[in-house]
Amino acid sequence: MLEKIIKLFKREPEVISKKFLNKQAEVEYKRMKEKSNKIPITKGTVFIGAGCSHTQGCAFTDNKVKVELHELASDALKEKYGDEKKPASFITDLSWVGMVGKALKAERIYNFGFGGWGIESVIRAIRNYTFKVKDLKNHIIIIQIPSPTRKEITVKQSNEREVTVTNVQSATNFESKIPYKEAFLDHYVDFEIIEGNMINELYFLQDYLESKGAVVRFFDHPFDDWAIQTTNQNETYQYGYREWTNKSYHKYETEMIDLPDLYNSLNLLDLSDFYNYDETAKEVVMNDGTLHREGLLQGDMHYSELGNQRLSKKIVERMESPFSERLFATLPSHWEVNRKKKLI
Repeated sequence: MLEKIIKLFKREPEVISKKFLNKQAEVEYKRMKEKSNKIPITKGTVFIGAGCSHTQGCAFTDNKVKVELHELASDALKEKYGDEKKPASFITDLSWVGMVGKALKAERIYNFGFGGWGIESVIRAIRNYTFKVKDLKNHIIIIQIPSPTRKEITVKQSNEREVTVTNVQSATNFESKIPYKEAFLDHYVDFEIIEGNMINELYFLQDYLESKGAVVRFFDHPFDDWAIQTTNQNETYQYGYREWTNKSYHKYETEMIDLPDLYNSLNLLDLSDFYNYDETAKEVVMNDGTLHREGLLQGDMHYSELGNQRLSKKIVERMESPFSERLFATLPSHWEVNRKKKLI
């Protein structure tokens, strides 16, 4: 592709040259080179993995906060890894973050996983870090995208004066038997709108981090696949902001960006074929590399050390591969469907 751009704009078509016919061609060539998928591994490389509990590895522990050492979550885990309490670095080594960081020969590895929290948590952690660290040229950042159902909200319990920041999933547990929770979910929460906003936030986080020199990658599968699939959902998202859109004196300049364009601009690793199983086994057992399946923690489907080894291997394999893109199914619009109903 780079050679095609040069051939299109250079003075002598038969010779590959970096003498450009005009400034626009030179700018486009530089943009293409900067967008290379190649991962620079240099001395002093810093690796950051961010996400939720699937990233943090807190399922290995009793999940207590404000402690320097963490107790393992079961007798089976203690038998496997030892009875003594473990530092955070030990837990990171069991996660995909530690494994990918070591595969990349990173000098420093940061685990920005927050168990039970969502996309806004990831964005906040990275922004807080980049407020302190201005130059990210030696940084590789991979973000595991948590569920959009963890949209942050503020909660004030009736018997408490203090306001707590939590998220929709934690606050409601999608409970339909409690009237006020049901009313909140029915009237004040729309996950298509929330997911659209999160795609928007992640794209501009990527743009910001890349402008500071970082290499940025995302992945959603195998933990939380994006739900938005069709142009109808994009239309719903756009329509949700109709009052805001109509307020503008400059509608063209401020119009909403189409979600398919934003989504397909993310540096999203294609892990769609990964299902955490032993590829050498005669009988395939999906997701056999979990704490539950290995008998390490009853009922917990977070990845075990083995599962994270498989995942980290796939992540490293795909880091320089073409990014995942989604073909959004084109369905009759909301308006076309309604018009047909009226005609009938």
